[in-house]
Amino acid sequence: MFILNYKPSFYEDLEKIVKDKIIRKQIIDKTLELENRAPIGKKLKGNPFWSIHVSNFRIIYEMNGSNIDFLRIVPRKHDYREI
Repeated sequence: MFILNYKPSFYEDLEKIVKDKIIRKQIIDKTLELENRAPIGKKLKGNPFWSIHVSNFRIIYEMNGSNIDFLRIVPRKHDYREI
């Protein structure tokens, strides 16, 4: 069992970038999957973050022991190395 932490930047991105309410729900549902099954997605090269794809977005998160910190939501075209 993992503890999920949502950073303010995650919520800001959810409101500003993700306009479609259905996709917002898909993003939240995908994050909740990690509570029981982590990691999912792929490990990003050159940094400690993981990425999950939902529609045209990437959910960027970091694992610290039993804690999962959701940091950002970025468009898939965005270069994650800038995070």
